[in-house]
Amino acid sequence: MIENFSKEQRSQIVAALCSAFRDYSTMRYMLGDSTDDYDTHLAELIAYYVDSRLTRDWPVIGVRADGEIVAVAMGNEPVAKPAPDALQHAYDRLRKVIGGDAFDRMAAFEAVSDRIEPDYPHFFLGMLGVNPDYQGRGYAAELIERFRELSAADSRSKAVVLSTEDLDNLPFYKKIGFEIVADADVGELHTWCLALPTPGSA
Repeated sequence: MIENFSKEQRSQIVAALCSAFRDYSTMRYMLGDSTDDYDTHLAELIAYYVDSRLTRDWPVIGVRADGEIVAVAMGNEPVAKPAPDALQHAYDRLRKVIGGDAFDRMAAFEAVSDRIEPDYPHFFLGMLGVNPDYQGRGYAAELIERFRELSAADSRSKAVVLSTEDLDNLPFYKKIGFEIVADADVGELHTWCLALPTPGSA
């Protein structure tokens, strides 16, 4: 069963996403995988991404198994909301913790990702992660479907949009109905932006 999460589950959400993204190429690229503090920096980065949604009351949903959160999807609504002051403090803290080089790589990656997003209103699925021990059970597809339902229920939204830097993810997304709408190089990474159109949207 899919749950809607709130600030009370913040630490569990962060832990689940850290397990899912620990070896993901994008995180390794941004943070630098040779640092002894990689896991600490990963937790700080993901906590910032989680807070950026929770503090705006944007969708943060997931699945529990064996009493723990094992899959999480979170995203942005079609209309932007200003960042609360607390989030700016978290942003400043993130830079201090991960260091200037990693912060600059993160900022460069996000700038390119933002640039290739479609310019029509959409739900952006910013993070979709499943604990490796629980992959292959259909959780990712269920969470994407919930975001598709959110998009269909919002008259402003034309699609669910996400990005990936893993070529192996493309067949999975295409099978669900996503279409590649743009791609770009970011440092040593290549990123694809994909959209799942909302039925009936013009």
